[in-house]
Amino acid sequence: MLISVDSLSSRLRSILDGADDPHLSKPQSPPGKGNDNPSRNQAEAASAYSPKIVGIYMPPSVEYIISVFSILRCGEAFLPIDPSWPRDRVLSIVASANVALIVTSRSSFGKGGNKDINEADWLVERVGCRVLCFSMEDSECSGPLELAWPCENEKERLFCYLMYTSGSTGKPKGVCGD
Repeated sequence: MLISVDSLSSRLRSILDGADDPHLSKPQSPPGKGNDNPSRNQAEAASAYSPKIVGIYMPPSVEYIISVFSILRCGEAFLPIDPSWPRDRVLSIVASANVALIVTSRSSFGKGGNKDINEADWLVERVGCRVLCFSMEDSECSGPLELAWPCENEKERLFCYLMYTSGSTGKPKGVCGD
């Protein structure tokens, strides 16, 4: 599992820094500009940074756990997106959170072989961010990982994850956590 985390961490860092990946689907329109929050004050910005939001669109699985660890390893924040949610809710949350990338997995949806039309294919057409289809079979690490652990970075990230409320009193609201 550690090899998978290292491999996905490296791929995520490359993609978030602008590199291409064979399993990356890009939207027709260019992705939004980062996750800079203009309301942050100058002192907070000097000592910490606002991480990029990486959505995880898959049911609970080994790939889900690897995705969480990999996103944290990159120093970014994850946003759980439940595939059972209505599509309009998913689209609203992805837009509200200004998601930089969504990670999904073919194998998490229980399909295999050549017939595995990914349950997340609709995301590529409907959201304004890139979608990475991750699979355990894609995990390969060709040597030592050159990625420092986030705790070794100069600036502390403001939050590690973003969760959305149920929206029972109206529109779902994002809640950041450490």
